[in-house]
Amino acid sequence: SEGHDDDKWNSTLGKVSACIQPVLDFAMANFLPI
Repeated sequence: SEGHDDDKWNSTLGKVSACIQPVLDFAMANFLPI
């Protein structure tokens, strides 16, 4: 069903976000002027 697919997508998106967040933090700390 649509709801099940949405839940699976949201779960995957959460896992991806958790993996990417440290990379974003690192990039922002190193490449953006503070």
